[in-house]
Amino acid sequence: MPEFEVFALRYATREAQRRDHFIMYSGEADIGPGITLHPTYDHSHGLQSVRVHTKRGWLVLASDATHFYENMRTNRPFTTAFHIGEMLDAFRTLERLAPTPRHIVPGHDPYVMKEYPAPKASLEAPPCASTPSPLRRRSRSRALQRHNIRAVRALGARA
Repeated sequence: MPEFEVFALRYATREAQRRDHFIMYSGEADIGPGITLHPTYDHSHGLQSVRVHTKRGWLVLASDATHFYENMRTNRPFTTAFHIGEMLDAFRTLERLAPTPRHIVPGHDPYVMKEYPAPKASLEAPPCASTPSPLRRRSRSRALQRHNIRAVRALGARA
């Protein structure tokens, strides 16, 4: 990470803490009604997944704990991982937290957008190229994060 990005991140973190807008969690945490955090190492050390209670039941936003539905279905972690054994343990954690595999939302699977369509056209994510540039990849990741949030809202409205 370039030095200016590290500086900006440190500044933003300190400023948020000073204003009481920032709380760091380690381990499992209940952060509000129907919202819990769970460690799901180890694509990256310190990774957490979020479990949200919706009208449909508990929904788990897996983030990078599982990139694709296929990773969990075949019990094969994504190729980039800090510790493969702990990443497999994270799969079990996700399975324990969700009532069914369909209640787990992977961080990068394009199928998520079909499984959880946007409630209205103006919220549709931009189309993804099959081999995006690093910059486009970052943009796609943000689009998927926004889509995951919309999926939680849509699930609550469905039930």
